[in-house]
Order: sequence, then C-alpha cells, then structure tokens
Amino acid sequence: MKYFWSKRVDNVGQYNLLRTEEVSNKNVIKKYIMERTNNIIWIRNTSNTLTKNTDLDFFSELLDSLTENIILVTGDGDRSVPSSYNKKTTQKILSHPKIL
Repeated sequence: MKYFWSKRVDNVGQYNLLRTEEVSNKNVIKKYIMERTNNIIWIRNTSNTLTKNTDLDFFSELLDSLTENIILVTGDGDRSVPSSYNKKTTQKILSHPKIL
C-alpha cells in the first residue's frame, strides 16, 4: 500500500480526484469496483446529500458484482457512518459475506 489519505487508500485514479461533495453515478462506481487492483475499495463519503443517493448507496446496490473478499474504506466527507445513511444501505454492506 502506497497511500492512506482521506481521498484514497491506494493509487490515485479519476474517481479519487473528484470533489468531496460530488456524487458519482452507479456506472462510475461499478467501473471503479471492476477496475480495482487489490482487495481494498475506497468510497467517497461526502458531507451532506441526505435526500439523494450517494456513492455508498450505489456501492451497496452493486455488492453482487464483488468476486472476492474486500476491505471497504470510506472517507472524504463529514457524514457519520453508518448512522447518517439509509439503514438498508448499511445493512446490505454490513451483512455481505465479501466485506471483511
């Protein structure tokens, strides 16, 4: 592992360089998951967006695309995890067998 920063855990990529408050779409998150080079996935947390889907919400919808166990790291925002997220999102992530 080369880096540990609020905007990434590994190498710099296009996803990591987005602004803190930017919310990606589901296709961006899926591409990011599929192109990873190790077992760590970093997902942007943001600071607000309580009324719309976030990167973590999209990630939870894509859990079945995981082919191996991963470590999930969230960062780059001030939201509390898991209390500020939709319970369905957090339950799916916390109960998924591929999330270490």
